[in-house]
Amino acid sequence: MVFYKHLIFGEKAKKTKYKIFRHLKKNDFSIDTYLITFPSNSNNLLDIISSNELLQAHYKNSEIQDKLFVIGIAKGKDEAFLIVRDLIDRVYKETGGFNIKAYLGINN
Repeated sequence: MVFYKHLIFGEKAKKTKYKIFRHLKKNDFSIDTYLITFPSNSNNLLDIISSNELLQAHYKNSEIQDKLFVIGIAKGKDEAFLIVRDLIDRVYKETGGFNIKAYLGINN
């Protein structure tokens, strides 16, 4: 799992970010924590994944783990939706498009 160098945190997630990282590092169950990642398919702009989904066997595969690029962390699904909405709005207003990777300065 790769984290964006300017990771976007929701307001609630900011308050517990060290605890969130500890849970992610240990692969522990974490209540109401969501990761905002680049999409797993080309039909989406972004994906919102519960951190608990990472406990499933599918995500234990290192190839899958390496493809996960986390750009944001939220506490609660509502906060995750707000982060995604705000980011997409900002990208569209400033660029007229939806190329989030280019907007964030990510080349791959």
